[in-house]
Amino acid sequence: MEFRQLEYFIAVAEELSFGRAAARLNISQPAVSRQIALLEEELNTELFDATQKIRHKRIVLTEEGSYFYQEALKILRQSKEMTDGLERLRTRRKTVNVGYCAGLLGESVTLALDFLNQRLPAFELKLQAFDSSYEMYEALKKDEILFATGLDTGSVPAELDAVVLQEGWVQVCMSVQHLLAQEEHLRMHQLKNEKWIECSALPGRFSERVSQQVSDFGLLAGLAERGMGLGAVPSFYHLEVPGIRRIDLLSEGVQDKAIPCRQTLLFRKNGNSSLVRQVRDSC
Repeated sequence: MEFRQLEYFIAVAEELSFGRAAARLNISQPAVSRQIALLEEELNTELFDATQKIRHKRIVLTEEGSYFYQEALKILRQSKEMTDGLERLRTRRKTVNVGYCAGLLGESVTLALDFLNQRLPAFELKLQAFDSSYEMYEALKKDEILFATGLDTGSVPAELDAVVLQEGWVQVCMSVQHLLAQEEHLRMHQLKNEKWIECSALPGRFSERVSQQVSDFGLLAGLAERGMGLGAVPSFYHLEVPGIRRIDLLSEGVQDKAIPCRQTLLFRKNGNSSLVRQVRDSC
């Protein structure tokens, strides 16, 4: 039994005419009659009343034919639902979870999304914000997210791999009225007595005197402008806050070497995901 035969049978049963059924199906009437005859032969059942057809030139369903009509409708309906479902599954974009630290600027998040979209065009990227880099790292290790983007000063946990998206160095943000604002550059020891504004998006302790903790670099710059402390920002971030000065932070004991700062795309080093391998191999 073929789906085509069921379609022909349903057309004849609904039109009660082989001619109209053939026109509806856009095929010849003999082709319809032949398939109906083959179907009745296979089922060993008379679906249309032969007596009515011969004596009165009428097409009438037998009791078996009426039952078969209802069942044929169910089969074709289920077949369509199945093929429609498969098509939805085939065309639906699968989701990939991407973590980011809440303090990242929008331009950094979109940079990471563009990077992934170029390499995984068939997937929908779903963002998930984390309050700190530590929480984001832990989610990666537990496979709660597949990728993440964040800032670091040159190193990430040993379990993770990193692809550099942009890099620069650490700058200290302060009010132009601050005593250190006239310095050409700064070193860590010059900050030890300064009140520090720490942003959770940039891991690393630059001072022991943390007086404010924020999750946004714009807020950090605003507090610094008001003289409420100093804070570390990436050199590649453009903060439109008047009244602040940004000074490069240099490593202790290394002449004129700035402390690095970079934005990376992160994923598990030993992860088994084919998507991770696909992204890693493209870099």
